[in-house]
Amino acid sequence: MGIEVYFILFFLALGLSLFWSLVFRSAKNTVKKRIIIVLLTLASAPAVYLGLAMLLIAGMTYHPNRDFDQERWKSEPDKRYELTKNLINSQVLIGKNKSEVIAILGKESSNKADEDLWHYDIGFVASIGNIDPDILEIKFKNGRVISARQIST
Repeated sequence: MGIEVYFILFFLALGLSLFWSLVFRSAKNTVKKRIIIVLLTLASAPAVYLGLAMLLIAGMTYHPNRDFDQERWKSEPDKRYELTKNLINSQVLIGKNKSEVIAILGKESSNKADEDLWHYDIGFVASIGNIDPDILEIKFKNGRVISARQIST
């Protein structure tokens, strides 16, 4: 743990101490009240810190899942990842030949007509430490799609 965590916890504890003092303001000002406030502050500061950290992580890794839209797929190549879950789960591509896949997804320069494994760049999926774009991998067998999956690179 870096020193910044201790500073964050300290300032959280200050705020929570004030909060618990306000909650118990109607109680008599006794040693017992002070001990309760200190214990509640010590217990709640790490819990609040963890809760805030989890919210931050959830916010940083969130991305919407949208229904597949061919126009959006072609016009927003950096946001294709928003469409892949629906595309894969609906199995729209399964059984299609290569020209049908090109009609749906467009031509990707790295895909060769004679290869049975095609990749489509789908952009950078929101996640912690993600520095490479994800891809949609499409496998063909006997000229027909047998699987489609999203791969983190």
